[in-house]
Amino acid sequence: MFSLLRNVCFYFSYFPRLFFTIRKIHGELKKIFNDSNIPQEAKTKLNHPKVRHRVTQYALIHVILNESIARYLGRTLSKEEFTATIHACASGPFFDDFFDEYNYSESEIYDLLKESPSAHSIDKKFGNSYDSSLHSGKLAYQYLLNVVYKNTEDKQRFYTYFHLLYTSQWESKKLNTPDIIREVAKTISKNKGGYSALVFRSLIRDPFSPEESKMLFQLGVVGQFIDDIFDLYDDYHKGLKTLSNHFEKDFNPIVKEFHEEIKLLYDLIQQLNIPQKRKRNFKLEINLIIAAGQLACDHFLSVQKSLNGELKLNTIERKFMIIDMEKWTNQLKMLTSAISMGNR
Repeated sequence: MFSLLRNVCFYFSYFPRLFFTIRKIHGELKKIFNDSNIPQEAKTKLNHPKVRHRVTQYALIHVILNESIARYLGRTLSKEEFTATIHACASGPFFDDFFDEYNYSESEIYDLLKESPSAHSIDKKFGNSYDSSLHSGKLAYQYLLNVVYKNTEDKQRFYTYFHLLYTSQWESKKLNTPDIIREVAKTISKNKGGYSALVFRSLIRDPFSPEESKMLFQLGVVGQFIDDIFDLYDDYHKGLKTLSNHFEKDFNPIVKEFHEEIKLLYDLIQQLNIPQKRKRNFKLEINLIIAAGQLACDHFLSVQKSLNGELKLNTIERKFMIIDMEKWTNQLKMLTSAISMGNR
């Protein structure tokens, strides 16, 4: 009972800080969407409603996570680290589209990982320093990535992990192979999530130990698992093999695997060489994200129960698989779940 009360008190003190960070994120994103340095063609692409939504979702996850990481390191994000993180989030949808939407070769995408020659002289002449034949998505991406490099202290470390993410993203193209081996698909998905977490951590100047690297990779795995759970229906019908849709009619084994990955993450947090209080606070902060995945699991298990214990993705209607995260009842369930998970 004391632990539960302590967790409740933590969230009462944490939420004002979280809401301030969310407001700051929205304020900075507004500046990015209206940045006069971005060529107009690229700005039009960046301000497309779907792109804006994706950028906002990326930022609300990764900026908040980097803020949490900085806190367990005993400080707050610097202005440069915040700027690098939010611009990396803004570039994320474009980077994903290079793999999914455009017919770019492996080498063409590889060339887009590096800092542009004009990275140290970003000004209103930016548009004149780039090949005008580039499509608007690539223009926006190159500008945003330059800002990331400009504000990142250890550029080589960032590039190293960015290259690993690029490799895992390219490998993920294999996930729609009908006969792909289950373990291979799991490894590809885990690498994609794990290296993504390390890319964002590399924007924070502090060096990190092997123990922290393992924990962060696992944090990315859990994050990827959550994404795959929410995309369960759509990924299945796209023919993608993910961490969450390799079942025929019983979703319970997936939930069990999800819980095993969470437990491993908690174990790795405990191995960090930081004060115990910071470990506990970090776990409580990320539990709000993990609770979203748990909410989705509970929803799908409930749907399965209502269908005589069988959740068949090839026959069920999509409307039954939609979870409204804006409903206050779901948000309350998430908070309750996060509070209780804090005792694990």
